[in-house]
Amino acid sequence: MSWESIDPETENPFNEGTNSNPVLLQPSDLPFTTVRLNTMEESFDIIAIQVNPNNGLRSWTVHQSVAELRTFLRSAHDSLIYHRTLCKRRMPRRLLEIFRLVQCLQMHVNFLLDASVIPLLTNGAQENESAPPGELVTDPLSRLLLAFRTDAIFSPEAVRQIISSTQRFHDAEKLRNQPALQMLETMQELLDPAYLLNHEERKQVRRLMIRISEESNQFPKSIFIRQSLHLSELPQSGGGFADIFLGRYNGTKVAVKRLRIFENTSASRHMRRSVIREGIIWRSLQHPNILHLLGFHLRSNEQPDAIVSFVSHWMEDGSLINYRTKCGVSEIDIPSMLYDVLLGMQYLHEEGIVHGDLKGANILLDAKQVVKITDFGLSRVLDITNTTPATSVAGSTRWMAPELLIPQAMSPINGSFESDVFSFGRVILELYTGEPPFPLLNDSAVILKVAMQKLLPDRPDPNSEKAIPDALWNLAMMTWNDAPHLRPSFADIIEQWPYEKRSI
Repeated sequence: MSWESIDPETENPFNEGTNSNPVLLQPSDLPFTTVRLNTMEESFDIIAIQVNPNNGLRSWTVHQSVAELRTFLRSAHDSLIYHRTLCKRRMPRRLLEIFRLVQCLQMHVNFLLDASVIPLLTNGAQENESAPPGELVTDPLSRLLLAFRTDAIFSPEAVRQIISSTQRFHDAEKLRNQPALQMLETMQELLDPAYLLNHEERKQVRRLMIRISEESNQFPKSIFIRQSLHLSELPQSGGGFADIFLGRYNGTKVAVKRLRIFENTSASRHMRRSVIREGIIWRSLQHPNILHLLGFHLRSNEQPDAIVSFVSHWMEDGSLINYRTKCGVSEIDIPSMLYDVLLGMQYLHEEGIVHGDLKGANILLDAKQVVKITDFGLSRVLDITNTTPATSVAGSTRWMAPELLIPQAMSPINGSFESDVFSFGRVILELYTGEPPFPLLNDSAVILKVAMQKLLPDRPDPNSEKAIPDALWNLAMMTWNDAPHLRPSFADIIEQWPYEKRSI
């Protein structure tokens, strides 16, 4: 029997003398079910847990042995990486064990859809008289919003049911105020790899997040850093659209990239919000070769009208091109570093994300000489929201594919997977020569010769220290194919990589 078959006027699922009521809770209810600590007995051995399937009908209370609950969840912790990662991260040790157990149970219910938990949540159920039943609710978005009234829940299956339906997706886009904020927070959390959404699902979640943020003008609070940052008095570097300060956050060195957007005009406010939305995507990415965004810092107030800074881990060796200049081409393993770039870019493309500004300055090195790609999407947003020509993306003309250098009426020119591959070929050239492509030409001449005359860079002298190995030069030439569809994908390049494939 399911909830749809229950007539609230004639049937009472809370029959006396029944130890377990499977009709109370079905496996399909688990993505939307909330559990919360109601009361504790004086002995602390028994707790009362309020259970609500958030279907508009009834909620109930079960009295559960702490020992039994602890045993059930310990078994899950021992066998499931989900529990070992997320429970540890989301529940501070200072939290009382009882509350930790109930929060762990909540995540277990929503994530695992484990039918074995149903008896735990229904044995000896006692109806909550203070909440009379209403009308049955079956719509997944409505049920999730009902759950939010109790607490934030992180349910992959609930969100899957929303993003898999065009109508539900559009309904979610219309959320405003607190429901919009709660949905944004939930989706931001669910983008953690531990929740096991696939590539396509993560693309849809990000898309919905951006739409809700645009329509409601809200951002998930979890992306903002509330603690104070201690910054160097002067920027360590700068250029383009930002200055970079050395800071300390939680005792760790961080890079604070402060945007050069100081006006309080309508256009400036729109630009800040657009950049933060790009940052929402950036912060959701987790890969060894992608620079992790710790969050945003808003100077002066907590509104996006303030001065906006990106906060990330400090990279001691700076950009890959600076490191190459400092050490010399003979002292670094360029093929290994290029392979790291390939892995990071393949990940971005699998996630449906175009970098749009791949060049040596946007490839950093950590203390272990591991490549970290940064600044994807940001230059494009700043270019589009500003009124500068589309061909001037933060000084990146020399790395851009020819199709991006030809204006398309008044429309902004967006990058593509294929144009990212083209830029990778330019990075090969840049790392071996230590110079930007076409160093003797100004930007206007580059645009003319690359876009109109199809000019390709000259190969460095094979007898010089800037010599590019045949395999990599041939690869670069393939990436510079004038027809975008004939360029190899990053997955293709990785599969045919002629050098040792190092693991991180």
